[in-house]
Amino acid sequence: MVGSAGGTAVILRGHSVEWIGTRAGADRSEVHAASASGALTGMLTEPAAAGAVPGVIQDSRWLPYDVLADGAVHRLPEHFIPVGVNDAGQVAGLWWNEREGTRGAIWQAGKPVVVMQLGPDDPYPPFFPTAINNLGEVVGSLEHSSLAAVWSGGRLRELNFEAQVEGSGIHRRGVSMNDRGEVIGSRNGRPVVWTQNRVVELPLPPGATWGQARAINNLGQVVGSATVEERVPDRGPVMQAVLWENGAVRVLRPPRRAFDCTAHAINDAGAVLGACRMHPPGAPDGEDAVPFEVFLVWENGVARPLCTAFGPGSPNLDPRACDPASYAGTLREPGPGMTPVPDPPRR
Repeated sequence: MVGSAGGTAVILRGHSVEWIGTRAGADRSEVHAASASGALTGMLTEPAAAGAVPGVIQDSRWLPYDVLADGAVHRLPEHFIPVGVNDAGQVAGLWWNEREGTRGAIWQAGKPVVVMQLGPDDPYPPFFPTAINNLGEVVGSLEHSSLAAVWSGGRLRELNFEAQVEGSGIHRRGVSMNDRGEVIGSRNGRPVVWTQNRVVELPLPPGATWGQARAINNLGQVVGSATVEERVPDRGPVMQAVLWENGAVRVLRPPRRAFDCTAHAINDAGAVLGACRMHPPGAPDGEDAVPFEVFLVWENGVARPLCTAFGPGSPNLDPRACDPASYAGTLREPGPGMTPVPDPPRR
């Protein structure tokens, strides 16, 4: 698992923590994505200069993103924001430049940045990537249209969910893709898998009204979450972590006193990474009880806690990926001063 602790990037391997040092002048570091081979991509911040406005985040400014691949640290181009990295060190992300504006792009050391569009007469709107597999194929969505699409072999193709799935849904997005080219996504609140030119809608657990697929491994196992209406009066819906395999859905059993669980990643060994909320031991389960968040790995159906974050405003885990040797995710600390990095102004 990769993330940050105390403002410094860390990686958890075999349940022991390694620290990833910060560059001189930086006041915090974060890791945003990891591949099974250990390629990492992330960012640093440093104190903002007086009067600095663009990219301000809690009085710090974003520095260019870095990539750690093959034991070397590479600097990504200016205005390149990564979303995923594969074993070859290829990084998919969003890149702003004066000619194309903000576009989906692929970076690899020693090679020109590949902008994922067909050319100046490209009929598609900008492509926003979400993940890259080890074949260099990228899945994402088209801007303003909520249409899932895949970049493969120098071509951008739309995943035509509506023609394959009964109904007239208009909102669909690609989330992740494995090395077999199977794509998971969502369509009007229902999880789907696109494979071999057809789309399969994944079933929901009994009582569930909404679901989301978040990750798929190379065996075709899918994990995500489902929302179930709480059977206790005056309580809202609860979230369940779920696993889809061979067309069937299974709820991942949470630890005792845990609730609102989500599954975010699964590796080829079947280990699942996720998180649950939990009431402290001995505390009442009522509204006055302040739950904390526990981060889990499910292996062979058994949940094992990794770490906890107590109370509102404490660090939250947003896991992105996991591999057989280490579990990858991102610790992020939301706060009122945290804002997205804006696009650079056009000249």
